[in-house]
Amino acid sequence: MSTQSAPSQSRAIAQALRRDCNIAASAFVVFGLDDRGEPFELRSDKLDYLRPQLARSAAWRDLVSYVDGLPPAFGRGGPQIYPSDEPEWVDVASQVTTDSDESRRASFSQSNQQLRKAEKSKSLAEDDDDENEDWSVVGADIEPEEQQVVRFPIEDRKEVIAILGRRLDQMQQLACKVILKAWIRAIEPKKQSNYPYVASDKKKKQEAEKNGMKKRTKSKDGPLVPPWWPSTPEEWWSSIPHSACAGLEEVRHKEPDHLRKDERLVLGVHILLHQAQQESGIDLLVHSTKDCVLQFDQDSQNGDDRRGKRDMFLNDIYTLAQHYSDFVTDGIGQMATL
Repeated sequence: MSTQSAPSQSRAIAQALRRDCNIAASAFVVFGLDDRGEPFELRSDKLDYLRPQLARSAAWRDLVSYVDGLPPAFGRGGPQIYPSDEPEWVDVASQVTTDSDESRRASFSQSNQQLRKAEKSKSLAEDDDDENEDWSVVGADIEPEEQQVVRFPIEDRKEVIAILGRRLDQMQQLACKVILKAWIRAIEPKKQSNYPYVASDKKKKQEAEKNGMKKRTKSKDGPLVPPWWPSTPEEWWSSIPHSACAGLEEVRHKEPDHLRKDERLVLGVHILLHQAQQESGIDLLVHSTKDCVLQFDQDSQNGDDRRGKRDMFLNDIYTLAQHYSDFVTDGIGQMATL
């Protein structure tokens, strides 16, 4: 008698939504309270790929507005939600508290507004690479037929690095963040367990310990940074055609979302060079981004056009990286044409 394994929680919820509610959900998050009054969270398998699209939706904004507008009585035995750094699946996230005092609630509301302003100011100061980035500066607005054809021997490592860095820059940083996170998940599926970001940041580590998260932040014996992370400056960083890369002293061990543009470019090229030396290493990266939804442009007039160009740049990255991998692993020399 054969036994059929039970579906995962994510799949079971997806099946129930389709069967009982006639909703074909691509991504979802379920927050609730169990019969003991304890909060729980269930997320779909594809949420990481679709979270930028979900976080920008009107439905999410309505939910946040609704929770922010709940009366203080909601705090009696239930969750109150306010912006914080956790969980990491959405830019403006939620966290649970059980304070039920009305004046405390008002104090939280005021401090949260100040926190939002401070975080927004900090984000704008650190990141110069949001959706308003100027495409023309790095040639990202160039048409395919206008793209200059480049031919060079694949053993020219400096040229390989320069073109990989330029194409990552042309991808634009919103797409670059999603791609880097997909690559990292593919290379190190258990990264947060083996090399947690929070343990490598002293400030976050102190905050985590203060909040009783010592178990999560306790690291294993060995380096806090994975071996494939660009932890020390290398001469080739200056080959990336972005002026800040040459003077970069380190790539901080943070999520790509929280890195500066120059750090992301170095990290991206470093991962490509590392994977080029592994068997089927580039194939792993290609597979990791097949399901990525790079839908960042809200402008319906040029959104499809921009996504098409991103596809072109990403294809160039993978093609060149595979040629370079063939050279370093099998000694196959050829003229690269892009």
